[in-house]
Amino acid sequence: MQYWLYLRKNAQQLALFATVSLLLSACTNLPQNNTSNTPISANNNSALNSNKKTENSKNLAKYYDTTGLVVTQDDIDEMLGVTEMDAATLSPEELASFGDVWARTRAGFKLDIADNERVAQQIAWFAKRQDYLDRMTARASHYLYHTVTEAEK
Repeated sequence: MQYWLYLRKNAQQLALFATVSLLLSACTNLPQNNTSNTPISANNNSALNSNKKTENSKNLAKYYDTTGLVVTQDDIDEMLGVTEMDAATLSPEELASFGDVWARTRAGFKLDIADNERVAQQIAWFAKRQDYLDRMTARASHYLYHTVTEAEK
């Protein structure tokens, strides 16, 4: 008995949904009326259609024109002023002259431990998300030395 009541309730909802859907879909495509009051003869109508077709085909031909200038990647690089860049190759002695950026960061920018619930929540959040710290560190690695140097000034 309860199954039939449940089915009847769903059938009513389904019928209502179908009716509303049909009404809304019928309203989306209204017929297009001719706005001019002058009658158009069959000859004028065919002439207008042929003019529209030739105009559309000309526009499409311009849009899809692939017979133009063929540009190579070297031409594009030359137009943009691209120069070849080599990766920096430094000796271990030159790398050591920069020092350990992470040690400089830890020494100069560490915070005093605050006995604050909000700070404890933030520390716990970062402690649980090592993958986020790894991604953030990888993105910042290109700029970290310059950022630390400017902050130390």
